[in-house]
Amino acid sequence: MKKRTLKIRIIATVLSVVTILSVTTASTASAAAASTGDVAGDVAYAAGIGIIRQYAPGGQAIAGVLDTIINSFTQQGPSLSDISNDISALRGEISTQFADIKNQMKDYSEAIENKIVDQTVIAGKGVGFDKLMTELQATDRQISNINRDSSINDKEKAVEIACLIGKNSDWNKTSNLYYGYQDFMNTLSSSSFADQKDRDLYQVVYSDFASKVMFSGEALDQSNPYIDRVMLLGLYAYSVNSQCLKAAQTVSQFTAEDEKMLNADELRNYYSVKSLTGIVNGEINHMNSKMFDTSRTDSVAAHYNNYKSMSRLVFLNKNTVSKELTASMTAGNLSNIANNPNNLFNIMDKGALNHKELSDLAAYVKSAYNGKTLRDYLTYVGFDLTNVPKDARFVVGDEIWVTTEGYIEDFKIVMKKVFDRPEISIDDGSCNITNRPGYWQIYYEYVFEPRSSDVIICFNKA
Repeated sequence: MKKRTLKIRIIATVLSVVTILSVTTASTASAAAASTGDVAGDVAYAAGIGIIRQYAPGGQAIAGVLDTIINSFTQQGPSLSDISNDISALRGEISTQFADIKNQMKDYSEAIENKIVDQTVIAGKGVGFDKLMTELQATDRQISNINRDSSINDKEKAVEIACLIGKNSDWNKTSNLYYGYQDFMNTLSSSSFADQKDRDLYQVVYSDFASKVMFSGEALDQSNPYIDRVMLLGLYAYSVNSQCLKAAQTVSQFTAEDEKMLNADELRNYYSVKSLTGIVNGEINHMNSKMFDTSRTDSVAAHYNNYKSMSRLVFLNKNTVSKELTASMTAGNLSNIANNPNNLFNIMDKGALNHKELSDLAAYVKSAYNGKTLRDYLTYVGFDLTNVPKDARFVVGDEIWVTTEGYIEDFKIVMKKVFDRPEISIDDGSCNITNRPGYWQIYYEYVFEPRSSDVIICFNKA
């Protein structure tokens, strides 16, 4: 074994967060191998991987690699070099996703990016994205170099890789790479992140976008790229640290014969990193559970799942209200109301959104989605308008008394009043509000004459 100078802490130049999170490596990995079974023998871990597979960008490929890496902890599996190849593939996949996500971002700005980073640094006890990413990349390169070194055997490689995080007594030192990962993992699971409103990181980012839109679906779509970039960094951190722990596990199981094969320098390194097998296995189980166990409320996967499971149909009105709605809408045709057309308007008035909120919605769609109809917008958000006929209308204001006329009929005085209603069609690309004729109210006979056959619609509370 060649004599090497190994440092437990990797020191590197701090990069700016925008550069780090959008970096793309030279290599691009192909799709990873398929899952080989339950993660760590626990269905909860498999569920956690399932969250990543379902939601994360490139989740299928990423989850496949993670399945392989995690399974290697609890059974006779791939060699360290094989795991290194899996991690290299994962790194390439994640780097590609970083670049793709940046292209997905709407109104991308460094200010928003830095706000997210500031929140993480403050609540994550000073561990910034840039520092962690820089150290991860440096450690990843060292692992790759060690595994490519044909002059040393697998046992010697395990010692050198284990040296990158040291023995268990080093893992809680702030200068240690593994400590940085644990702290970051706590940030993603909110163990060390809670603002004054006790929100986790995902909620803080979501709320920033919710203040600019009308429905939660929009806020989710706009915050997803930022959340997914943070999650990709977490997965990369997991993959690098897991290989170091796998090496520590291998070292902890050296036999007396293995020790005799080491020279003086190798033996010193071995004793400097050797931990008890039970301690290493316990840490591996803890790391897997903290990252992927969806049955734990303080796991990364649980918080990510909660965020990704949020309803798209919550009316926000730029974070001034919170009304969850159903995907289906109530519709009624004015011409079908035999006796009192006003009853239909009253039903619509009791919809989940009031007149002002409906008016605010129309004004927002007109300004933010130029040329799009309300039908286009609501379908995008997630409402089911399949059975809502063309030109159906929202009533967005109280009835307007337009004219009154009186006349004598059969020697009786008859009074007629014409009422209009401010309405907006869901198929009008200009999203204009117009005063539409509603009905005649004949006071003497107490009857109502419909003047419109329009379908009136309203939202329903969930």
